[in-house]
Amino acid sequence: MDKGHTLSPTVIRSSAPAGSILLGSYSGQESSPSVVMNTEMDAVEAEHQIEMEEKTRLINQVLELQHTLEDLSARVDAVKEENLKLKSENQISKAAVRYVQRDNGPEASHANLSFVVTF
Repeated sequence: MDKGHTLSPTVIRSSAPAGSILLGSYSGQESSPSVVMNTEMDAVEAEHQIEMEEKTRLINQVLELQHTLEDLSARVDAVKEENLKLKSENQISKAAVRYVQRDNGPEASHANLSFVVTF
């Protein structure tokens, strides 16, 4: 090492887990406060960027789930409507069968029943 260059300890604040190794470089000069401050600001900006990306990802996920929920709700409504329609048709069919059975008497069987029901 040159006689004009000395190593000075630098306090580094990090969110790295305990036991992590932080690598740095030696430039031969002591770090000025502005360099340390810029490094800290870069770290804060990077953390902010990560948070913004995470928020954006979560918002997109919520919107996707909301659209899925809307689609499922619309499908449930359609199924309910179809169910009501089929119940109504079933009641009409039952009434038609009773009518034919009543007119043909108790000896009428399903095999000889013939009718057309329109909806």
